[in-house]
Amino acid sequence: FSSRFAQEAREFAHSIGPAFVKQYYTSLAGTSLSRHDAFYGNTSSFSCNGEPSILGAQKIKEQYVKLGFKEVLVDLEGGTFDFAPSHNGGVLVVVGGSMTFAGDKTCPFTQTFFLAPDEVDGNV
Repeated sequence: FSSRFAQEAREFAHSIGPAFVKQYYTSLAGTSLSRHDAFYGNTSSFSCNGEPSILGAQKIKEQYVKLGFKEVLVDLEGGTFDFAPSHNGGVLVVVGGSMTFAGDKTCPFTQTFFLAPDEVDGNV
C-alpha cells in the first residue's frame, strides 16, 4: 500500500509540475504581469537573494516589477526541472534556467515553488 501511494504521489507531482512551469513562465513573457497574479494568494511568500520574504500577491507583483521581471525573457531550454510530492498533497517544484532582462543582462536562476492545495476546493 505504501509504495503504491508513493508512486501515485510521484505521478501526480510529475503531471502538475510541468503544467505549472509552462503556465507560470508564460505569464512572465511580454510586458504585463496581469496573469501572473493568478499564481499567488494572500498567504503566498516570495524571497530573492537572501532578502526577507514578501507576503501577499500584490506585494509580490510589486517586487517583480521592481526587480525588472516585467520585461524579462526566460530561457528554460537546457534548464533543469524537478517535481516531487510534498506535505499535505502539495507539490515541490524546482526550476533552473536563465533570464534576460531589458538591456540584455542575462543571468542564471534557480526558483523553487511549493504548490499547496487550495483550502476551498483542494486543487493544487
